[in-house]
Amino acid sequence: MQLQSFKDFLQQDKKQTERETKGLQASFEDVFPIESADGSLKLEFVGYNDDENKRKYATSIEAINKDATYSAPLEATFKLYTYNKKGTIKDVQEETITLCDLPLMTDAGCFVFNGRERVVVRQ
Repeated sequence: MQLQSFKDFLQQDKKQTERETKGLQASFEDVFPIESADGSLKLEFVGYNDDENKRKYATSIEAINKDATYSAPLEATFKLYTYNKKGTIKDVQEETITLCDLPLMTDAGCFVFNGRERVVVRQ
């Protein structure tokens, strides 16, 4: 049950354009877009990615053996719109940034922090 909930939260099996408004996707969509008070700037969320190829440790066992955390970088892509005084778009910049290292759930339904398996208990 926890494994499926975590997979549903991340929606890793879906392309950015095919993700439903739930889990992490819903959190981003709830906050963005953000506009400046004077209306000259707007920051828009495009999508997020957990790139398995950028993981420091390929498996949870490797992370345990190295007393490390089993995680992957969470990257998000944003567009920054700049508007002129007439309200038309002056410039658009798109950039992907790394927000954090996102802990990953193992096949056993736990997380690995500092080489130790930890279970999250819902209260």
